[in-house]
Amino acid sequence: MVLGKTQFAFLSSLAIVFLFCTGLRAELVGSIADEKKKLIEELVVLTGEIAPFRKQVRSHYHDELFVPTEKMFNGTILEKDPQAREIMNNAIDSILNRHFDSGDGLKDVHYQSFAPYFEEQELVGVIEFYKTPAGKKAFGTMSNAFEEWKNNRNQWALSLKGELRQ
Repeated sequence: MVLGKTQFAFLSSLAIVFLFCTGLRAELVGSIADEKKKLIEELVVLTGEIAPFRKQVRSHYHDELFVPTEKMFNGTILEKDPQAREIMNNAIDSILNRHFDSGDGLKDVHYQSFAPYFEEQELVGVIEFYKTPAGKKAFGTMSNAFEEWKNNRNQWALSLKGELRQ
């Protein structure tokens, strides 16, 4: 299938976005021991967050790239080429699959996010904990619990305002 100007422009834009996103702090990543990288990868897998994140990224780029392109052409892309959405979605999926499945860019993000905060032995302990029933429950609820705790303590602090103003 030959790409039209619209599809070519879309694919070019998408490729440029991913090229700029892959060069994150390479010097930090290069200094992380291979064993520590493996532990970080294991921790990330335990989180179960990659599949939902992948879906979120796909949805974002569809909205970010296809919708404005469709608006730019006054909603005529699908009228002129009913397969345009499928072509663009396939292009998005192809690039995302490459980056999520075999690209190092996302792994580098994981390394940069966790390596400064955990030593290898600490990662082993965190991984062992997250494999337990309590760890699984903690991982699934802690971010919500901490967010609620933060909101509740802020509300409590605001409740002191009247007394402090007297």
